Amino acid sequence: MKRLFKLSRIVVSFFLIAILLYLIRDELHQILATLKNTSILLYSLCFFLNLIITLIISHRLSEIFRVMGIHFSFWNCTVLNFIGLFFNSFLPTSAGGDLLKIYYASQGSGKKVESMAGVLVDRLLGLFGIFLLASIAILLVRDIRNTNMLMILTWGILGVFTLVLFLGLNHYSSSKIKDSIGRLFNGEGKMRKFIETASQTIDGVMNAKTSVAYVLFLSLIIQFLNIGIMFLLTQSLSLNIAFRVLMVVVPIIFVVSLFPSINGLGIREGAYVYFLGEFVGKGNAFALSLLFLSLTLLFSLIGGFFYIWANKTNYFERIYLYRNDFVK
Repeated sequence: MKRLFKLSRIVVSFFLIAILLYLIRDELHQILATLKNTSILLYSLCFFLNLIITLIISHRLSEIFRVMGIHFSFWNCTVLNFIGLFFNSFLPTSAGGDLLKIYYASQGSGKKVESMAGVLVDRLLGLFGIFLLASIAILLVRDIRNTNMLMILTWGILGVFTLVLFLGLNHYSSSKIKDSIGRLFNGEGKMRKFIETASQTIDGVMNAKTSVAYVLFLSLIIQFLNIGIMFLLTQSLSLNIAFRVLMVVVPIIFVVSLFPSINGLGIREGAYVYFLGEFVGKGNAFALSLLFLSLTLLFSLIGGFFYIWANKTNYFERIYLYRNDFVK
């Protein structure tokens, strides 16, 4: 059943790509011409900014781990994130690398539940930053296709994240939720213990309100830089798309890419064509998506070298052994 499910995701990606290629079949020469004229200087700047984003994400994860009592250095988290980037390109959905990050973080720390909670909190706070930025930007933009639908979607998801944060930061509500979950799994020892450990771990993060605010601030910076990269990519292709438009569209494209596929392949490109095609044409929008994909694959390749190195040197096992020897 699992193999069938994975196969269906692969089929979805290639089916969507095939449809896109069919729809823009008359613009293939224009797409190649557009990509051929890419500014190498601006593309290199995008690569540099992407590296900065990866380092900020690593710092954000290390801050979350610190609050949870997991002693992972900035470099440890950087290795972890690059490995995640590598597997994002091969596991279903662009969140697939999180599974590997959880595995290696637990391997290096010896704390499985805390590692899982840390990676998930990092992902959720990152998504909150995306929609917070988009909800502000959407007030400034009225010339995007289906603006009202995007506004409802963006504010709706932001509202859900805000509610979750409020319930988590509020001691009374969080304790009630924890008690309810505890009663639900009252008769299941392992599950109950898992829920209790996860709840205590997340409580520790939520109680560190200054750290939460700092992590949210980092998330906003990361998303702003992501939009900046997309803007520079449009400039490298000599495409005219306003920055404020990208502030709304880029977060939506990111979320769409989380749906089952191969790292969002096909779904993401379709979103580019749908939302940006009206500004620069379907062919140019598709060319932009391919340029962004090339940047993603380039970082995935770098992550592949980190993965080979980490496995060859037993990097995360050595972190755990070293820390245990140091404590003794």
